[in-house]
Amino acid sequence: MACLVHQPNAPDKRWRESASDNLARSAHAQKASDKQVDRLQQAVPALAHLQAVFGRPAWLATGDRHLHTCGIEATAQALGVTHVVIPRMGPPSAAQQARERQRSWRRRYRWRAGIEARIHSLRRDYGLARCRSHGLVGLERDVGWGVFASDL
Repeated sequence: MACLVHQPNAPDKRWRESASDNLARSAHAQKASDKQVDRLQQAVPALAHLQAVFGRPAWLATGDRHLHTCGIEATAQALGVTHVVIPRMGPPSAAQQARERQRSWRRRYRWRAGIEARIHSLRRDYGLARCRSHGLVGLERDVGWGVFASDL
């Protein structure tokens, strides 16, 4: 919540503009923190689900810059993930910069970028931007046919 300070010598209009700006900034900060919590709430169950399905923790967890702010790296390593490749937001520290320049880290990050390109191609070229079938079965069928068609 924003802290609004009334300045008695300032005109009332300026105070109202300042108050609305502070409320807008507060709402924006709240939305950003809600998105971070949402990403964390999606990532941790996904890693746990992979462990339940395959009987072992994931070998590699990747994500975009916004996922790192949630502290997902430490959580993923606590779940047993061997390699976590998520770049940090903002200017990196010297240690983080050295880590991101390692060949193994860059290869894993590029692998993730390749996945993004494949997903975009499926959406653009094979009609997966919109599911025309109903229900989970229809969605699975559409995605299956799209992947099959792209592999031909």
